[in-house]
Amino acid sequence: MESLDIHLKDLILRDLHKTPKKKRIQFDIFDELQISLSTEQLIGYRKQLVMEGLITEENPEELDSPIEVTPKGYEVIHLHGSYGTFINSIQQAEVLRKESEKLQAQNLKLKKYSTIITITTTTTTISTCLLYTSPSPR
Repeated sequence: MESLDIHLKDLILRDLHKTPKKKRIQFDIFDELQISLSTEQLIGYRKQLVMEGLITEENPEELDSPIEVTPKGYEVIHLHGSYGTFINSIQQAEVLRKESEKLQAQNLKLKKYSTIITITTTTTTISTCLLYTSPSPR
């Protein structure tokens, strides 16, 4: 994700975190910062934040629909401090999850080899004991 996109979404969420009430992205948030979004950006950022469960939109068909921060969106800023840090946390968690799955698969493979070695060793030990304890043929 582009850093500008992350920064602009961060501005939206931080503003909603600071003042958790219904606002319009362009009219209430970015106009005050003298930032003008294209129609594609405005709709895109709003839809992405809605899909991530961080905001709700009042009128999805309206260009600059009023939005409101969700409890999850509020928590994201409260815990992570920024949207960018939240995204990095998600990416890091995914990397750790994949690494954990890889290590679990390796552990399972090692357990399988350990079981095979144990069975082989036990069988060899029993066979050796039987050979030594059986009467010798004369």
